[in-house]
Amino acid sequence: MDVAGYSRMIESDDLRTALRLRHLHEHLIRPAVRLHGGRIVSVAGDGAMVAFAAADQALEGAVAIQRALDLLQSGEPVDQRIRLRMGISVGDVLEVEGELYGNALNVAARLEALAEPGGIYLSGAAFDHLGPRSAVRLEALGERKLRKIAVPQRVYRVDRRHLAGR
Repeated sequence: MDVAGYSRMIESDDLRTALRLRHLHEHLIRPAVRLHGGRIVSVAGDGAMVAFAAADQALEGAVAIQRALDLLQSGEPVDQRIRLRMGISVGDVLEVEGELYGNALNVAARLEALAEPGGIYLSGAAFDHLGPRSAVRLEALGERKLRKIAVPQRVYRVDRRHLAGR
């Protein structure tokens, strides 16, 4: 996940932005990740890498975070809200001394970059792992060529109406 418009926010008010992000990580993101069976692997300024054992846990955690963030900031001016973009993929991952490596991470990062602020994009592989039991509405966006990924990927996004809880 990463913060959309982070550079603009830091340039405008770095202390306020840093404090707000720290607060969100501590009181919203970390608890939601733990609740859905995940763990935060790394945090770097405007982004975080989060690992889950299953695609459905990742999707449920991402949806919970986006919904809570929207609710928490509903009274704030739109241009001052922190908006996250998220990408979810599945695949083999290698862990070395707490660091994760693998193509699935690269695909997730490229999907995150495609996502609109407040959006969640999934790879075709993640979609396939969800199966018909997922209650989250997804929209197929077709195959996309992702930057620095050799094979085009099927891409899905979480329906914005679902993120708003409608």
